[in-house]
Amino acid sequence: MKKSLIGVLAIALVFGMVGTTLAADWNFYGSARMAMFWQTYDDKASSAQETGASTLAESDTDLDMHLQTNARIGANVKAGDVSGRFEYGSGPNLRLLYGTWNFGAGSLTVGQAYTPIDCLIAHQVIDDDINMLKDGMTYEGRKPLLQLQFAGLKIALVQPSVSGENADTDIVIPKVEVSYDFKADMFSVGGYGGFQTWSQRDTGDEDETLSAYVLGVRFGVTPGMFYVKGNVFWAQNAGNYGILLRNGSGGSAVVGTEVTDATTIAGAVVVGAKFSDMLAVEGGIGYGMNEADVSGGTKTEGDWTTYYVQLPITLAKGVYIVPEVSIFDLGDTKTTTAGVETTTENGTISSFGAKFQINF
Repeated sequence: MKKSLIGVLAIALVFGMVGTTLAADWNFYGSARMAMFWQTYDDKASSAQETGASTLAESDTDLDMHLQTNARIGANVKAGDVSGRFEYGSGPNLRLLYGTWNFGAGSLTVGQAYTPIDCLIAHQVIDDDINMLKDGMTYEGRKPLLQLQFAGLKIALVQPSVSGENADTDIVIPKVEVSYDFKADMFSVGGYGGFQTWSQRDTGDEDETLSAYVLGVRFGVTPGMFYVKGNVFWAQNAGNYGILLRNGSGGSAVVGTEVTDATTIAGAVVVGAKFSDMLAVEGGIGYGMNEADVSGGTKTEGDWTTYYVQLPITLAKGVYIVPEVSIFDLGDTKTTTAGVETTTENGTISSFGAKFQINF
């Protein structure tokens, strides 16, 4: 009798799950993306890394052709007031997996999603659609989070991410982020901020309490066929926070006989126009700089600049070719000790090629 009852309950559960699945609206999608770029590293830029450490005696050009890591397949799901989304990249890697409950006055999102500070404004395609995310667009990636949204206001508790953490690093509270974006027909403007704190032991065996935070403003103007979009942010210990930086090591706290903070200021502007359903143009420029005081009276400063221009071509619905030229000027690294300044040129990386994309 007990076994029969368990069997009936199991069958009821299965049919209940099937019924729920059938009631949901599933919309699957995919995007195949191929990159084909020729990249040139000058004699001061390393093809192995972009931190200024030179391993080449002369300039070097190589073809980079590959299936992009952000080629993807996923689905949007909706069942009444509850919706969700999942997305896998070609790694394979989990890009998105979250559920959202619309409770009328707002919504609750649980899972891995884009965070309130992420600025997806540019469309630069080199480096698997890097979108200037290292060059002035605030971006920490898709993170596990709990998020409340009320119209344009987002409040989130985000998984902490202190890069370079070790056995003597302690994180006890989540990262807190807030953003507000106002959108109208021809323009948008928004502000955002994030904060996290942790303790870390210095080389003198003393515990230090550090904080990382970011404050930024983003905007967009779309008068007719033209548009202008931009972002600017200021951050303390941006590298520890998890924000992508092209010269990333310079944006992290420095551990010595004491732990000292690093400061980052960066921004980017994108301009473009859509001439027809087939042809458009876009270009952008981004700039960033890091500054940190190292124990012993040493100060380090670094900057970088990025430019790109592209000509997106739509061959058919969901079929795109995006020719692009990008230049990454890795800037200079300045080190000042006892009033003596030393400057190192980090070189330039140039790229030319195209992204090929079919959405299905």
